[in-house]
Amino acid sequence: MTIIFALSISLGLLLAHSLPAASAENLLPASTVAVFTVPDAQRLRAAMGDMPLAHLWRDEAMKAFSEKFSAGLRQHILDPLQKEAGFQLDEYLDLAQGQITLAVTFTPADAKMPGVVAIVDSGNKADALAAKLKHLRQTLTDRRVPFKSRTVRGIDFLYLTAPRNEQLGMFVGRSDSLLIAANNEAALDAVLLAQSGGAGKRLADLPAFQRLRETQFRGALALGWVDFSTVLEKIQQVPNPFEREKENPNAAPRVTPDQVLTALGLKGLRTVSFSYKQDGGDWAEMRLDVPAKNRRGLFKMFAPELADTTPPPFVGTETTSYMRWRINGRTLWSQLVETALDIAPQVDGVIKLGESAAQTKDPKFRFKESLFDTLGTDVIRLQLAPRGETVEAQLSPPSVYFIESQKPNATLAAINTLLSVAGLVPEMRDADGKKIYTHKLPGLRGAREQVLHLTTNGGYLVVATDLATLEALLRGAEDPARKPLRDLPGLNEAVAKVGGYRTGWLGVENDKATAQSLLEFLRKNPTFLDKLPVQASLKFTLLDRAGKGLPLDWLDFKLLPAFEKVEKYFSLTAYSVSADEEGIRLRIFSPTPAALKK
Repeated sequence: MTIIFALSISLGLLLAHSLPAASAENLLPASTVAVFTVPDAQRLRAAMGDMPLAHLWRDEAMKAFSEKFSAGLRQHILDPLQKEAGFQLDEYLDLAQGQITLAVTFTPADAKMPGVVAIVDSGNKADALAAKLKHLRQTLTDRRVPFKSRTVRGIDFLYLTAPRNEQLGMFVGRSDSLLIAANNEAALDAVLLAQSGGAGKRLADLPAFQRLRETQFRGALALGWVDFSTVLEKIQQVPNPFEREKENPNAAPRVTPDQVLTALGLKGLRTVSFSYKQDGGDWAEMRLDVPAKNRRGLFKMFAPELADTTPPPFVGTETTSYMRWRINGRTLWSQLVETALDIAPQVDGVIKLGESAAQTKDPKFRFKESLFDTLGTDVIRLQLAPRGETVEAQLSPPSVYFIESQKPNATLAAINTLLSVAGLVPEMRDADGKKIYTHKLPGLRGAREQVLHLTTNGGYLVVATDLATLEALLRGAEDPARKPLRDLPGLNEAVAKVGGYRTGWLGVENDKATAQSLLEFLRKNPTFLDKLPVQASLKFTLLDRAGKGLPLDWLDFKLLPAFEKVEKYFSLTAYSVSADEEGIRLRIFSPTPAALKK
């Protein structure tokens, strides 16, 4: 975080300086179970201002759109909200000069309710913070909002209580440069004690947190950490309001929360951590501390196997989204059944009932043998640019799934059998010597009909949402003119940042292709919001005080520039999921576009 203690000399005038505020891990007690912190607000502001989208917003080509948008946003939304609240949001945001922290604690004094603490370091704007708090007191007095003055460790705090429950309250006050808010005195006292250098263990002393300080958290612009095992333990101590005192001996066995948590594998999860950095681009990481020996349920089911995730040659640069997941289909089925049976043993009867229904169409059908035992260890998903200029086309871009199978025709037959149980009879057609089965799935709750096209190609079952896309993809699989996705500029470097091509689960988002498709659609359809369903339209979601839809003429998409003028601000994003003996990691990296590199 920023250290605010520098001496500044301007025109011979010596300005006063203040002592540096402690970091979040040294202010929060060891009883902290969750924390989110921005170590240095000024550093984060600078980083956000240097992001590609920030450069895009300031580009001269965007000026007409961005100025009209900003003016409308302020006139119709921000100004009315700030007038109602009685303060200017920008003035308060500008007070944050150092850390911004939000944390949850469980101290012995927090028996009835966990402690919640918010800390904002105003740095050299401590005097401005003091003036704001003085103004807050006056505003509360003028509006006759009840509050009390409470002294904690010699510091005067405002104490605001809930209107109908005085047991629920919030301390708000200033200690040196820190704005501190807390929902109980124990949590507040712990922070003030640490700030004054008093004895006691801190968050920084916890081994589970220490392990991450010099690795995942080093240099982070924002980070978060949750002691999930402790949180889960506290949740399990809360009485179940739905639990009956006496059980009906004839009733079916009741599924208990503990049973569900164990089956899903959540009891094996120790901590969850998150970090965001800038290192040649935007880089984020999440770690699930769930050791392999304790892994079961969801974590064992979806942890990928270490295998090649390189985009196959038939995946071209026209692809807007690519994902490859190396998972064993047979293992997935066994884990799925095991987890379901641990939660509700009667699931076995449901599976047998489903098999019996399918056997009316195919007497030899078995879920395990007919479907899951045929699967391999590879799932590939592609998404391409929307086909068509309608709103529906934009909301449902074509997707194609390649599911590896040792017996693709048998897998296809099993799926057709299952769909036929629901009364879905496919249409069949030949395309370049391949049989394509089309299933029309009825939409739920009035939603429009969904269509799936199924076929096989090589060692894969292929499922697509758009027939033309599927046929083009199958015809172009060996087209020498096709530009493969793996040759996309910057892809190899981005993938290396997230662990390489053998993590077991890799995704690539072609941000440039996606942005081009979206921008062209908005320019050609500037009034598309008027064509959205009422429940999805911003016009009806954003209401003014009279309950009427806000005008959205400030969203003037006609003013957007041609994509060629702003394409330099878009690149790609790579992400991966990997598993090792210690846990599961999700990593995301979006490199700085070449045109913006300094």
